[in-house]
Amino acid sequence: MHRLADYLLIADYCDAHLSVRVGQVSDTIDYSPWSSP
Repeated sequence: MHRLADYLLIADYCDAHLSVRVGQVSDTIDYSPWSSP
């Protein structure tokens, strides 16, 4: 169970990291001039 807890902790960290990365990418895309119609 300790290994499972470590896996869940790593998964949560990866999800949060990916969410931050995706948020930064969407922000740059939103602010790009060619993305607005």
